[in-house]
Amino acid sequence: MFIKKIMEKIEKNEKYTLITSSYKLYKKTYMNNISDIKFYYNCVENYRFFIDDEEKNLAEKLYLNSKKIKNNLQRFINICKNKTYKKYEYDTDLRFIPLKNYDKTEIINLIINKTIYSFRILDLIHLLKISLYNNDNMFPTPIRLKNPYTNIYFKKYNLYNILIAFSKTKYIIPEAVLIYYKCDFDIAKFKESAFPILQENAIDCFVKKGPIRDLYDYIITICHDFRKETNYVIVKSSISIFKKSEMVNIFSKILKFYLKHKYLCNPIKKKTYKKKVITELKKIILKHGYKNEFLKLSNIERIRYDTSNLITEINNMSNNINENIPPSTMETIPTINNVSLLNTEIENLENEINILENEEELTQQEPLQENNFIFRRRRTSIYLPPILTNNSNNYENTIITNQNPFRATNEIARSPSNIQNNIRLTSDIRNRLSFGVRR
Repeated sequence: MFIKKIMEKIEKNEKYTLITSSYKLYKKTYMNNISDIKFYYNCVENYRFFIDDEEKNLAEKLYLNSKKIKNNLQRFINICKNKTYKKYEYDTDLRFIPLKNYDKTEIINLIINKTIYSFRILDLIHLLKISLYNNDNMFPTPIRLKNPYTNIYFKKYNLYNILIAFSKTKYIIPEAVLIYYKCDFDIAKFKESAFPILQENAIDCFVKKGPIRDLYDYIITICHDFRKETNYVIVKSSISIFKKSEMVNIFSKILKFYLKHKYLCNPIKKKTYKKKVITELKKIILKHGYKNEFLKLSNIERIRYDTSNLITEINNMSNNINENIPPSTMETIPTINNVSLLNTEIENLENEINILENEEELTQQEPLQENNFIFRRRRTSIYLPPILTNNSNNYENTIITNQNPFRATNEIARSPSNIQNNIRLTSDIRNRLSFGVRR
């Protein structure tokens, strides 16, 4: 270490004869690859507990004088090197404004690959913010800062020089840059520390620059999740791309609130954003609800809309059961235990639909006005497979032939092709699955 050699030369002076040989031996034990600050902390600051105050003052004075000599030599070497380095000819900032128009405190010179580059500090801080806030579809992906002229990554000492020079200006350092500085310019540590800030910024960027189709899908999800708060007002799923872009502009504010309510990790913010979604959604419906893109469901359509999830769940359940059943045993499949419960639920829903249909036939419909919602009868093509019922004799034969204790006692058939072979269909099931639409 160069500072140790300087200290040994200065120790020959008469002023430092009081320094003991034990301290000299202790100083020589340190390796040459440690920094000057660590050397001072271990060799001068900690060693003062074993020596008297006079010797401690002499050791500290010896270190300070040696450090001054080393710094002067380093400055002289840097001056000589700078004369040999090339000066980059681009003398304007990134907005093509000459650097001479700015104050000297706003200009920084960085040496990269034996070339001197001059920048305006605010330009570098702005580029650093862009690189730290980089994201991909609401996923934060911060990257390192590059030299805008050569597209080469800045070294860590370059970043420290930028932050030191920026601290001398009158501007306030951004929060993300300050966290990056505290993480010792490590991208992985920075992403862990600043993830809530990066996530919120990624959502804002996605709403501004995201695909229109994806954003419109989120609008459909918003109207579905908060359908009870809006009295079952939804949007159409199949419209032109131009109308979708118009709807995205209308819902841009709500999209930010909804995505933050759904994906942020702070539970307090999630609650506040949920309240904002409900209030803003009601305002939009009052203002733009007369448009053809909005649909208000009637009482019958609400029941059909809410029971569609039940139908898809039962269809998925039947598909999962029938995947593991061989075709030879399809004729002797027993019914499921929950058929009775399902039948009662279906009968109750069918009665409600019939009552509502009779009420609609008795009451006269009012003429539509400009601000009224458009009521339409929508027909769905979702059907359940028929529920199969086998006799008890077949069930006993199945147990005897299969000898499988793990087979379900009641199952749904894969398809309605086995109508013959002791299987009966109920007419009320077929009427219920048509969602009240009479053929």
